[in-house]
Amino acid sequence: MSERKRAEEFKIKEGVEIEGITPDFVWYESDKLIRDMQAWISRFQKLANVMEARHREHVKMLDDVMRQNDSLKFQINTLLSQLEEKKK
Repeated sequence: MSERKRAEEFKIKEGVEIEGITPDFVWYESDKLIRDMQAWISRFQKLANVMEARHREHVKMLDDVMRQNDSLKFQINTLLSQLEEKKK
């Protein structure tokens, strides 16, 4: 859509012009804001992807630690039961 046509639609919809602010300025600023917001969306998606990857890494680390903990508990229980048998 051309800038002129968009400016005319703006006049029709609003019907009020504020001194010093032209419709072209408003459309220019709105287009600039849209570009900025799209850039922010892109940056946010990259950040979210990094955070998601780190979360997966942390979950894997926790799973590994829990598995090791279970293994150590089993070893401790085995050793304790062996000690009890020796006492008898």
